[in-house]
Order: sequence, then C-alpha cells, then structure tokens
Amino acid sequence: MSTVKAELHRLIDSLSEYQASKLKKVISLVVVEFMPTVEEPSDKDQAVLKAFMNAAEDDEELSAEELSAIAAADEDIKAGRVRSLAEVVKELRL
Repeated sequence: MSTVKAELHRLIDSLSEYQASKLKKVISLVVVEFMPTVEEPSDKDQAVLKAFMNAAEDDEELSAEELSAIAAADEDIKAGRVRSLAEVVKELRL
C-alpha cells in the first residue's frame, strides 16, 4: 500500500462513525464531481484538492445558531428539499 493510502487509512480509522459518514459524503462528491478518470488531476482539480488539504483545522465548538442550521439542513435533506452538486454547478455556470 502506498504511503499516502496508508496515511489516509490511519486518519480514517481515527474517526468516529459520525465523522466517517460525513467524510464519506464529501469524498464521494469530490471524486464524482471533480476528479478526472485519468491518472493525473487537472490544474483546477489540483487547486480544489490543495485547498482542502491546506485548510485550517476547525477546532471551535459550534454555536447554537450553527447547530440549529445543521438540524434544519438535515430536515431539508430528509424531506427531499435538495439539489445535486451537478445542478448547482450548472446553475452557477462553474
């Protein structure tokens, strides 16, 4: 196994089930929407991945307002009030 994959496995193994389920959704979106099927990612894909990798770790507690917004978003998802990333990208002409 490559060093990068081994490190990813180590990081993933340290996550809680909740964190892992959220990360799975993010990774799925990145792979499906932004990663080309060729071996080397494009410059745009490299920039997106670099931004994710260099983002500061958020270690602050969520506010009551943020927790409320997350709960409302979860309800929207359960009720089907969502749009796919592809729809948003098309709408924003990205």
